[in-house]
Amino acid sequence: MVDRGKIHSETLRELYDYWRAKHRGARLPARADIDPIEIPSLLADIALLKVLDEGEDFVFDLAGTRIEQVHGRSLKGVSLSELRTSLEVSPAIEQYREVARDGEPRSREGDLKIFGKEHWSSRRLLLPLSSDGKRVDTILAGAIFWPAGSDAPDS
Repeated sequence: MVDRGKIHSETLRELYDYWRAKHRGARLPARADIDPIEIPSLLADIALLKVLDEGEDFVFDLAGTRIEQVHGRSLKGVSLSELRTSLEVSPAIEQYREVARDGEPRSREGDLKIFGKEHWSSRRLLLPLSSDGKRVDTILAGAIFWPAGSDAPDS
């Protein structure tokens, strides 16, 4: 489980608190429990990804404007494997797979290198969602980006 105190972004802590509030006892929240209208201040920094092929790939169902700006394109309907072909390095996909397998959130800070574009540093929070309360079928992701080599924002 992610330690809330180690999430170094107010935006991502707010997303984590929202996800925790949507739990149904010990069961994971479902995609249907997540209403973007309830979290308008987070919309630009979140994405919803459907789990494909038993957690081997993921496709964007929704992506916030800041996430799409960093990638320079609309991400709706784009899979991580497709997106990965435009990335130099993507250790993130394994983290998505871990969340899909074990139903535990993950947090990471690292670099994102996109061919032909500026390099970015990021903080990411991946939160599992499940329509049956057990098997992860969607991932709620929050991401904060800033130009590599500069100080991280306090957001």
